[in-house]
Amino acid sequence: RCDSICYHRSDSTIRMIYNPILWSNKSKITGDTILLGLDSGGLRNMYVPDRAFVVSQSGPAKAGLFDQVQWKTLTAWFKNNTVDSMLVFPEAESIYYSKDDAGAYLGVNKANSVLMRIYLNDQKIEKIKFEKDVHQTMTPLEKADLPNTKLGRFQWLIEQRPKNKEELFE
Repeated sequence: RCDSICYHRSDSTIRMIYNPILWSNKSKITGDTILLGLDSGGLRNMYVPDRAFVVSQSGPAKAGLFDQVQWKTLTAWFKNNTVDSMLVFPEAESIYYSKDDAGAYLGVNKANSVLMRIYLNDQKIEKIKFEKDVHQTMTPLEKADLPNTKLGRFQWLIEQRPKNKEELFE
């Protein structure tokens, strides 16, 4: 969803401008502009040049837990029309709810670094790799201030999510 969208055949790029919001399952991406590169097989890459923010619902909706990443720029690569990996920099910050192998929550991981690489599997964050000037803390879930565990630009905006294709044009 955005105010304006245009497609340029010369570079096969869709440009979402003016308050773009890109939804996928339990995740949302925002930024000043979102550029989607296409090839014959579908989505190739995505580039958010400024004020990039990714938020994903962690666990059930009623828990109110959100994995979050914010930074200046984002580049993402697609495999089979789903995000496979992302590179975020500079001034990358994240809040991530760490889980054990059985899926039980361990705690809240807050980190910042110059550069982050995010790897996804089945549209869920599988691994985050922090590079250059990493500062990281892990707080056990029972000691975390969960209602206030949000990054500065956090907005869920679930009420703006289109429920069907027709709502995109309202």
